[in-house]
Amino acid sequence: MKEFRKKFAKEYLRRTKDLISIIEDDLAEKISEIIPIFLEAREKKQTIFVMGNGGSAATASHF
Repeated sequence: MKEFRKKFAKEYLRRTKDLISIIEDDLAEKISEIIPIFLEAREKKQTIFVMGNGGSAATASHF
């Protein structure tokens, strides 16, 4: 059973790494586009609302 969990974890991490490598360039581009918007909002003391569902809501609440 322990070997199964280890194999499962390794396969999960491999798939996650593969997915990140596929979207990495596009994601980096999108992040670089939104940074000036966040900086301008902070400078003007504006509010940015971030929402999510489930685990994403927890992430948004810590943002």
